[in-house]
Amino acid sequence: LKEVSARLLRSIRNQDTLARLGGDEFAIIMPRVVDQAEAERMAQQLLHVLRQPYRIESFELTGSASIGVSLFPEHGQDTATLQRLADMAMYQCKAQNKDEYAVFDAEVNRLDFRSAQMAGLIREALDNEFLRLHFQPLKEMDGGLVGFEALVRLEHPRLGLIPPNDFIGVAEDTGLIVRVGNWVLREACRQMARWHAAGHSRLRINVNVSAVQLSKADYAETVISILRETGLAPSALTLEITETQMLNNWRESLGQIEQLRSLGITMALDDFGTGYSTLSSLDSLPMDYIKIDRSFVARLTEKTEGGLAVIEAITRLAHKFGFEIVAEGIEFPYQLAALRSIGCDLLQGRSEER
Repeated sequence: LKEVSARLLRSIRNQDTLARLGGDEFAIIMPRVVDQAEAERMAQQLLHVLRQPYRIESFELTGSASIGVSLFPEHGQDTATLQRLADMAMYQCKAQNKDEYAVFDAEVNRLDFRSAQMAGLIREALDNEFLRLHFQPLKEMDGGLVGFEALVRLEHPRLGLIPPNDFIGVAEDTGLIVRVGNWVLREACRQMARWHAAGHSRLRINVNVSAVQLSKADYAETVISILRETGLAPSALTLEITETQMLNNWRESLGQIEQLRSLGITMALDDFGTGYSTLSSLDSLPMDYIKIDRSFVARLTEKTEGGLAVIEAITRLAHKFGFEIVAEGIEFPYQLAALRSIGCDLLQGRSEER
């Protein structure tokens, strides 16, 4: 970080301002830029400088960067807007082609009128406490309660309940998912700490984690800080990341996940089967639980056993490598009976959400 800071300082002009925002994120304010072409030339120059090998003691290391660019007045009239749009451009760059730069583009970032409105609603919800948590029970196959998954909802006083499918995607695109995710984690841990204090000390709480959150260099530190703040033991927390996110951000996520697990926090791989990973990859996943995607459970009917065979194969191999299996979306007694017969460990039923 010190070497990156020094390189950036040597590369910018006297009138420019360099700041470290936190973790491995830096911001540069460049006044009196003539046009977009000049901003792009500067971004290319910075990337070239940061790509050069780093000599750290006896090691030669290489690094990469993703740069997001926003311009005044084309993209925004105030500091907050310009910083937010540059952040969006950076995340777009990270998602498509890392070690590059991207200039904010409303069409590319899908910041159409509707998503802009939704982004405003999310900020309003964060500032005015319109977010709510619903808790879906996590049970053993015999019905014993082991914990809950925290599910976020946006409850607007004028628009009513807004489902997560309508706002989570926008939160991811705009980077607001970091604030939303931190709010969910803090409130979920706080509630579980209350349940523990009331005598339910064996229960644990599951919280979903976005790939955007895991891309933050200080995410593990954030989790540790929230656990200390709320007084919840790390062993009572499970963080869930989807299979697709894990596969797409393997290198970036691995260090964070290993650090979190070393503290006693449990990790779960959600929506398993949707990311086209092979069963043979199970032995290398840094996870404790595998959550079979609800689409597999939905295929279970009273007349066919085809869907069950797939789940059974996943369950047997997962058990061999020491994972527990969670089946989601159980709605009918025959589904429960079938999953119990093949040795699934835990269940979540959509009909039980409250």
